Amino acid sequence: MRVERINLQTITPPRWYSVVSQNNPYMRKFIAWSIFSLLCCVSSQAQIKKVLHKTYSIDSARTIQLDFVGEYEVVPWAGSTVLTETSIELYDANINIFRFFLNQGRYDIDLMLEGDQAQFIAHDKVRPDIQAGDKRCWEIIKLKIYLPEEFAAIDETTFSKEVPAADLERSAN
Repeated sequence: MRVERINLQTITPPRWYSVVSQNNPYMRKFIAWSIFSLLCCVSSQAQIKKVLHKTYSIDSARTIQLDFVGEYEVVPWAGSTVLTETSIELYDANINIFRFFLNQGRYDIDLMLEGDQAQFIAHDKVRPDIQAGDKRCWEIIKLKIYLPEEFAAIDETTFSKEVPAADLERSAN
């Protein structure tokens, strides 16, 4: 077996070496900006997103009242139950903080059935700001309530089941 010695002074470097070399001031700026951008992107991804769905059976209810914190959207749908969709975005917090508030019922909705009235109430009506150490965590909550189509709005928080015209005539006689 024959071993050849390579003279390192006669080897020409690849073309990309001259671009990457430390003598190129533009490349140093490019590398610095790339590292800065990468760090900014990584730090800005500190957010937690979760969507909670829950269905409620309201067979005997003729009236629905809503008592929630903040803004919400009511959407009619073809189902016979009420579906709630709570979309939560939590910024600058870790998953353990989110799990703690989730287990404490911060995002829960309670249903109270009394006769022919159903009342949906936010479990936690007072939502103080979330603190993680010395920084404030930002929280965005979007709530959608899917009500059966037969419920019509009386006002912003009250919905009543529409009574068919044939039932109105029978009850008048």
